[in-house]
Amino acid sequence: MQQLPLEEIVKIQNKWLLTLPSSLRKGLFEKNGYVRVTKDKGRLILEPVRMLSYPVRSYTDEELDDFFKLDDEESTQLKTKGLL
Repeated sequence: MQQLPLEEIVKIQNKWLLTLPSSLRKGLFEKNGYVRVTKDKGRLILEPVRMLSYPVRSYTDEELDDFFKLDDEESTQLKTKGLL
């Protein structure tokens, strides 16, 4: 069964402020939360975003390749020893 999209018309207030109706935000957005706003083909797309309270490290493609290579090597060793 296909669910029809919900839509509402809201008024843009002073300083470009608008309020998302509860029927649209319920279950998606948190109070005092963050939203990613994307402009695409004349539309604005709002997506909920969760911010982490700790830093997250990014890995280069080379580091990921090294990790997967090491993982494959260790898995092969465990298989030959009958441990996997």
